[in-house]
Amino acid sequence: MFETYIYPMKVLITSLLLIITIALQAQPIEISGYKQFEDLTLESANLGYKKFMRVYVPEGYDANSSKKYPLIIIFDRQNTINCTYQLQTIGYLTTFDQMPQSVIITIASHPNKRGAETTLKASNDNGLGEKNERFIMDELIPYANKNYHTNSFELLIGHSRYGYFTTYMLTKHMDVLNGVISISPFFKQTNVNLVDSMVNRLQKPINFKNNVYYTLATGDSVTDTQDYTLMKDALRAKMLPNYFKCTGYEFYNCGHMATPGLTVNNALYDTFSQWALGADKYYKDTMATPTEKVKYDKYLMGIIDYGDTLAFSLGTLNGKGWQYYNNKRPAKAIEAWQVALDNYPGYTELYLYMAQAALDLGKADDSKKYIQLYKDNIKKSTYYTKKDRKELNKELKGLQKK
Repeated sequence: MFETYIYPMKVLITSLLLIITIALQAQPIEISGYKQFEDLTLESANLGYKKFMRVYVPEGYDANSSKKYPLIIIFDRQNTINCTYQLQTIGYLTTFDQMPQSVIITIASHPNKRGAETTLKASNDNGLGEKNERFIMDELIPYANKNYHTNSFELLIGHSRYGYFTTYMLTKHMDVLNGVISISPFFKQTNVNLVDSMVNRLQKPINFKNNVYYTLATGDSVTDTQDYTLMKDALRAKMLPNYFKCTGYEFYNCGHMATPGLTVNNALYDTFSQWALGADKYYKDTMATPTEKVKYDKYLMGIIDYGDTLAFSLGTLNGKGWQYYNNKRPAKAIEAWQVALDNYPGYTELYLYMAQAALDLGKADDSKKYIQLYKDNIKKSTYYTKKDRKELNKELKGLQKK
């Protein structure tokens, strides 16, 4: 199925969107729920030169933890305004439980190399597209898996030339990539037609256990719109596989440089809507009987839709514990908080909540056990500031007096 959303609006932009400054790139970007982890430079064996990236991780990210995160790769970091907006959109949607916490890698392209990186050899002898493909698949993603605790969920976001490249990547690696957001792309270069490549790829029988999410969007550019229409018509003419979830956004009065801002929020919301629905159902369900185990996995839709386990947010899992506790069900609250700890081991204050619930049940020994676990783990947690720890210690002293 190919869903289309048409927005006949007039969007005004200025040449400021084209300004790229080193000073702006150097400034830290505030993203709700995330922190800048490091600037990364990789000497690519495939491209033959260095690639410069910036890595963002969720607040509370612990490099020593076994917790794994989805991976989102955003191209064209050098376009500071658009890259910043996309990062802050991810933060916004994460904060309001519309998408899971993720590891985000933003990649810069040098102006003198960007064209070659998004051109295939079949179109130009100087094209580096295939080598760029191998850099992403054989170098960057394995590096992220090893160093940033990423799981098998991988999403690419590209605009303009990188919209073309990300669509190319999907046609080549649909069995690996979970999603692509391709904004204002073209689909044809000399000897290459990605419309045909996409159709041919989708005709191959593949037994997927997860969905593949493909979002494409067009603005007012004549070339973009022509190629977008070709892709839309080709996909609509075919019986698309059930696993292939394709959505098109049409901003026909929107300038080329503004389409990322109008697309990314909708595309991410669409991609993770089943995850958000599963989290909402888990939080709202109050039907568990006193003898029934808290069935977190029952609602964890990620295994079906996303190919890997995408943990619900800490707010959802902690909130579930408080829901039980406030309804005078401390035993169920302890179970729910244990689920939260399994997914967010650094959030050690949950042990204090469990200690209080154990006291409510008349289980003083269990309460002492949870207090000791808190003491053992608070030292290793990266969630808390000195001020936070001071407040938690007050709570601990209050518990110990009971």
